[in-house]
Amino acid sequence: MFRVYKRYKIVSTLIILNFICVFFALFNSLQSYTEIRDALNIQKQYDYSRRIEVGILLNNNSLDYEDIIKSLKNVKGNIYFKNARIFFPDIDGTFVSEVILKQTEEIPVPSIGSITKLPRGEIIIADNITDKSKKIEVKGRTLKIFDIISTEKAPYSKGRIIMNGIDYFDIFPETLENQDGILLEFASNNNDLVKEYKKFKENLKKVSKKINVSYREIKNEVHPFDILMSSKYSIFLALLAFALINTVIVSQYWIVVRKREISIRKAFGCSDFMIIKNMSFEILQLLLLAAVISGLLQLVIYKRNIFTISLSSYVIAILSILMVLSITMFLSMIIPSYYVTKIHPADGVK
Repeated sequence: MFRVYKRYKIVSTLIILNFICVFFALFNSLQSYTEIRDALNIQKQYDYSRRIEVGILLNNNSLDYEDIIKSLKNVKGNIYFKNARIFFPDIDGTFVSEVILKQTEEIPVPSIGSITKLPRGEIIIADNITDKSKKIEVKGRTLKIFDIISTEKAPYSKGRIIMNGIDYFDIFPETLENQDGILLEFASNNNDLVKEYKKFKENLKKVSKKINVSYREIKNEVHPFDILMSSKYSIFLALLAFALINTVIVSQYWIVVRKREISIRKAFGCSDFMIIKNMSFEILQLLLLAAVISGLLQLVIYKRNIFTISLSSYVIAILSILMVLSITMFLSMIIPSYYVTKIHPADGVK
């Protein structure tokens, strides 16, 4: 390896640097994918299996909190009032709260697993909104913090607030005034929500026949394209593709630089297969050197905690890098091999 490197320093250095970029991009792509996958798994674990959005068009009719609660009689599942705005005097910004109108199932929450019943006068809040305090003030009303959701464990829960419907409409009684429509969400892990929606619709018609109600299913599935479009993941994928393309180009240049050597070898009876075999072995040596350098660099980065990744994920990434060696070598030799076959023994005397 050092003999080849000594004779062709510049092109060998370029090949090694490109291989390091390949391994670095591959490792970080795997890391990004692992982080996204883990976050999606946590989100799926603490989400409802079935959800529907119910739209209520008032048609110039009024509907208050008590009317909605009466219409939810005998309806099963967890029913939320959507687009409920909430603000705190000591915290900048307005937040959207999950207001529970009716609860017949556990509420899936990442921090403590599940909540059978959220007591009146208490609130669940994400830790990016408030610190570890036990109480929070909302429009002159003090609510006890039932639980604080860890956004480190569940990044999708940033800004999340869950509160009791009685508390919300006590604090914001004007919420339903002068509204053209109301949005509710039915969520459940056990019940047929379409059946429960029909119960609600029938009950609501008793309040006013002029009110129109409709629903749509909310899909919980995450499309793989959403993972691919993660900015961090896509950047490293682009870097990986760029490095692979450059590796092929530099490998081709490596053949051009060694054209005279190859033609002389052919003149002395070496076959194309033998030359390609020897050069592939030299490429493999440069690959292994780049893999070792890249692995050491990633280990230093891992120990400094610049990236958060488990040791098991790191080991898997290293194994994946070793597996991709053969693919990278194939890509780096496919075009140069073609050029080797086109070199004539007489080219060595030109």
